[in-house]
Amino acid sequence: MVEKPVYDRVAAEAIKIAVGPVGAWIIAFVILFAITSSANGHMLTAPRMYYAMAKDRVFFKQIDRVHRHFLTPHVSILAMASWSAILGLIGTFEQLFTYVVFGLWIFMGLTVFGVIILG
Repeated sequence: MVEKPVYDRVAAEAIKIAVGPVGAWIIAFVILFAITSSANGHMLTAPRMYYAMAKDRVFFKQIDRVHRHFLTPHVSILAMASWSAILGLIGTFEQLFTYVVFGLWIFMGLTVFGVIILG
C-alpha cells in the first residue's frame, strides 16, 4: 500500500523527497526553532507595549505596575503569558497562525498609513 503524502507540512515533505527522512527531520526542527524564536521575541516586546499603553491610560491601569527589584513590567508579562497559554490551549496551530497573520497585516498597513500621514 502506497503512503498518502501529507500536504500540511509542505517544507518537510519537499525536503523528504529531495534528501530523505533525515532532511525532513532537520527542516522540521529548524521551523520549530524559528517559531520558538519568534514567540520569544513577542513575549519580550508585547508586554512592554501593554505597559506603555497602561502608562498612557489607554489600557488597563493594573498593567502599569513595575517589579520593585527587577524593574520589569511583571503584571504585563504575567497577563501576556496567561493569555498566550489560554489561546494555545483552546486553539489549533492553524487557527492561531491565521489570526496572527491577519492582525499583523492590518497593523502593518496602519503603520504604513500613519507614516504616510505623518511624513
